[in-house]
Amino acid sequence: MNDQTQTISPPWMEGYNSKPPAAGDGRFVKGRSGNPVGRPKGSKNPRTILLEQLNDAGQEITQLVIDKAREGDLSAAAIIMARLVPPLKAQAATVAFQFDRSATLLEQGGAILAAVAAGSLDAETGRALIGCLSTLAGLKIDELDERMAALEDRLKGRVL
Repeated sequence: MNDQTQTISPPWMEGYNSKPPAAGDGRFVKGRSGNPVGRPKGSKNPRTILLEQLNDAGQEITQLVIDKAREGDLSAAAIIMARLVPPLKAQAATVAFQFDRSATLLEQGGAILAAVAAGSLDAETGRALIGCLSTLAGLKIDELDERMAALEDRLKGRVL
């Protein structure tokens, strides 16, 4: 037997250099790929192959699930029902809530928290209302920033 073993590499490995290109400082050389041959043209991703197979057999599979559901297979029935009937989503009840619009945002937030604590407002609705107040606070801050910038522009060059 010969001491030298010959390695057989697949065709797509032809031209592959296992040594990184020399760049002097250990970085990649700009414009040079580590695998210049790359993936063979026309080769398909395994996910693409699976999707194509599912496309081809989709009607058969669907009919099989329907037949199994008719035979009493509850798992098959659950699959069909999950596609036909969307899952129920929680819906908040309409709430009549009074708060003083002339009050500060902090006071309005306090009123919401008091209503939640008293049980006249559910916590999720309270959270949504506090979120709305937070958005309003952000808008007010933006408005104040614009007004301050306008005042600063007017006062530039004036000595106070």
